[in-house]
Amino acid sequence: MKSQFDSPDYQLFKLKIEAEQACLALRQGAVEDALVWLQGCGLSYTDEVSLHHVLEYFAVARVLAASGQLEEALILLDRLNQILHKEDRLRDRIKVLIVQSVTLQRLGRTTGALTQLETALQLAEPHGYIRSFVDEGAIMTELLSAYLKTRRANSAKGTSSVDLAYVRQLLQALQASPKQLIAIKALLTEQEIKILQLIADGLPNKGIALQLNITSETVKSHIKNVYRKLGVNTRVLALQRSKELGI
Repeated sequence: MKSQFDSPDYQLFKLKIEAEQACLALRQGAVEDALVWLQGCGLSYTDEVSLHHVLEYFAVARVLAASGQLEEALILLDRLNQILHKEDRLRDRIKVLIVQSVTLQRLGRTTGALTQLETALQLAEPHGYIRSFVDEGAIMTELLSAYLKTRRANSAKGTSSVDLAYVRQLLQALQASPKQLIAIKALLTEQEIKILQLIADGLPNKGIALQLNITSETVKSHIKNVYRKLGVNTRVLALQRSKELGI
């Protein structure tokens, strides 16, 4: 039988997988492992970047930033931002803007960091994105706190469209410890998680009842329990909270 690895695209897939592994290594604190990947991947911050390789170059930028090569990371992040803005790749652009903000903050360029953060917030708020911000940890707490302070100081100008309630929600999510998040997630039953998934698909109570072969009253009871366990009172907030928990 012909090997499944004989595909002419094998090297492309391999590079994408290894880029993801490098980002995972960074999240686990294994910067040296990520650097080993960077040194052997054949990619550089000076390369011309195509849309097809955004993931790989985003990984390069993250490793550069994590290893203290902040200016180099910013050069690449700016190029990625331009490409993603032009191609209307919203989710990826938000991630790039967040890392730009964090990198600028590490360089002590707080004004620039807050500008990029505000753009990311404006794009992310309508979709309720939380995880992309929370993954940055303590430095994102610092940035969001600084953003809140700046907005309050300039409240008379009223130039931003970002709802401060969303910013406070992100800060609350950042303050929850991983153990707390795991504990909350563990409280949900398998049926409640299924119902959350169907809510995310846009199904009303009757539709959920049909899918799960239960009554609408039972669905209402499950949703009420989900609200209580997640500490929310609307479907939108329940979905945002479940995203935060990785459900």
